[in-house]
Amino acid sequence: MANDPCLKGNEGHTLVRNSCRSPWEHQLDLRVSHTLELGGSDVRLSADVLNLLSLVNAEWGRVQRTQPLVPLLELCQVACGSSPLPARWGGGVLPTRDDEGRRRPSDAWIPATPESQWRMQIGARVTFGAGR
Repeated sequence: MANDPCLKGNEGHTLVRNSCRSPWEHQLDLRVSHTLELGGSDVRLSADVLNLLSLVNAEWGRVQRTQPLVPLLELCQVACGSSPLPARWGGGVLPTRDDEGRRRPSDAWIPATPESQWRMQIGARVTFGAGR
């Protein structure tokens, strides 16, 4: 709760509907195209940059999600080492401690891929007999 300002500001109160949602997402896509006339045909060249903000700065254009699955326990198929228990810790994210020894909660938001990464696609379109 300490990592999320919305939850911290509403501590001790019932949250209203749709409050404390995921962080705001900024995304900007860019398309550049140009048409050339070659031998009676039109050739349209295009380039698309998806999530241009992420190309400019890695902190911009980031899409964040909560972890969809956090395995708390993992069932042992063979044996859990020397432990007689049929399950062991599954590697869910635990709180850590800071330099003064205070507990620091894990980050609730993780960057989603490929939505957080910039992508580029190029294309060409030929229209035959366009000049006739």
